[in-house]
Formats: sequence, structure tokens, C-alpha cells
Amino acid sequence: MVRKKWEIEMTVIRDVLRLESEERYKFREIAESLSISHQTVSKHIKTVLDSGLDLAGALELSDQELKALIYPKTPGPKSPTKISPDFGELIKELAKHPSLTRKVLWDEYRSQYGTSSYSYCEFCVQMRQTQKSNSLTMHIEHAPADKLFIDFALTN
Repeated sequence: MVRKKWEIEMTVIRDVLRLESEERYKFREIAESLSISHQTVSKHIKTVLDSGLDLAGALELSDQELKALIYPKTPGPKSPTKISPDFGELIKELAKHPSLTRKVLWDEYRSQYGTSSYSYCEFCVQMRQTQKSNSLTMHIEHAPADKLFIDFALTN
């Protein structure tokens, strides 16, 4: 039978509680014997004691109850709180108007959406990623010495 990750973790937590309830071991010794950090040992024991249970009482709980005690909040999916503008259109606007800056575009975006908008740094990162994903490049296959390619770009 294959054990799930949380089942293995509950076994480790039970071992921590059992070894601490015997009162013969220090946190570092428990941590070393179970290959976990001493901060983890301390955290689990503190969580159980803060709940009002003693260590022996926590050992009698089922795995589900112990899991709910140790990890009271289960993270759920995060809801998107930021409103994303059409970065493709913003990039086109930047290309059309050379005097236009990202800061000006961000100020307009910020005034439109307020607290639901990206920070300036996030805005620039999103814009750069969009530019990178939309950039066109072409790979040319050719045999060596078959063709001559000349770049007439001016360099300063």
C-alpha cells in the first residue's frame, strides 16, 4: 500500500509528540532522530500545547483531527485581485508615440483601476514578459560558406 505524503507527515508528528511526552529527549535530539529541524519540533509541540491539549491527549486523536489541529488553515486557491490591462495594446501605443513612457501608461492605468491595479514594478515586469513573448525572431538554416550575410546597421 502506498502512503500519502500527509500520512507520513502525521507519523512524524506523532513521533515528535511521543518522544517529547517521554520527557527524556531534547528538541534537537528528537529532530536529529527524525531528520527534521528542531524548529519544526518546537513548532508542533507549541501548537499542540497552545490548543489546550496535553501531548498524550493529542496522541489519541485520529490523523484527520491531528492534521486539523497542527494545520488549522488550509490554503485555498488565490483569487485574482489585480485587474490586468491589455499589454499588447499598451506596447503598440508605446511604439506609435516615441515620447510616451511606461510611467505615463502606468499612471493612466493606476488612475483608472486604483487599488486593483499592479504596482509600477509589476506593471513593467508584465509588460516586458508580453514584449518578450510577442517578439518575432527567425532562425535561418544555411550551409557554411554557402551565402554571405551583410549587416548594414550603423554602429557608433
